[in-house]
Amino acid sequence: MVRQAVYAALGLVLMLMVTAIDYRFLSNLQKLIYAVTLGLLGVVFFIGQALHGAQRWISLGLFSLQPSELSKVLVILVLAQFFARREEQIGRLSTVLLSLVLMAPFVVLVYLQPDLGTAIVMLVIWGAMAFAAGVKLRHLGLLGMAAVLAVPFVWLHLKDYMRRRLLLFINPSLDPAAKYNIDQALISIGSGGWLGKGFAHGSQSQLHFLRVRHTDFIFSVIGEELGLAGALVLFILLGIVMCRILRAAEMARDTFGRLIC
Repeated sequence: MVRQAVYAALGLVLMLMVTAIDYRFLSNLQKLIYAVTLGLLGVVFFIGQALHGAQRWISLGLFSLQPSELSKVLVILVLAQFFARREEQIGRLSTVLLSLVLMAPFVVLVYLQPDLGTAIVMLVIWGAMAFAAGVKLRHLGLLGMAAVLAVPFVWLHLKDYMRRRLLLFINPSLDPAAKYNIDQALISIGSGGWLGKGFAHGSQSQLHFLRVRHTDFIFSVIGEELGLAGALVLFILLGIVMCRILRAAEMARDTFGRLIC
């Protein structure tokens, strides 16, 4: 708890520092941000720590850095500037394809770590920003059709565990261990009732029936210990954040700021 409190305090300090910087200043740093992002993703393969068969972390003494997580934020800045500078050409297919070329190195480097989940998230980020930038729907549709046609080729070149993970996402009963995690998650949420069992008093989470409870199944812990009321408060807080982001986008003075939001 102490460590998390320290991280939260550092995060708030960092947020205050960011708010003191005019976002338009970042528009002049696109090339630097692009190079730094690629550099961080590339250096993982040389000095990164291997964990559970993946090489994703860089140890920095007191804490570790996961470049793929940081890159999700930096990619937004790069794409925002790219689409903002080409606002008048946004209706051209060449602009859409060029943005994909811009994204390709990030997606490939993350996939090779290997981290299929984050690579997919980065593609979703690209799709959302392209849509927000005003890319024509027929162009997105054409790319979607191309992606569907490429599925057999991609499937054959996925690693075995990646294919298995995708199959388990569709049908968890194929693997008793995966089904166990889902069952425990549902038990945790359901047993919380209206008000929960109390902070740090959840049986499924505190007795470790719920695995990886501090990350993958954190919502199950909230549901068990804080109940439906706590879960709804969480949704309300997230909704408030989303509303504030959309309000900031509406008030942004230029396309770059709107796309960052």
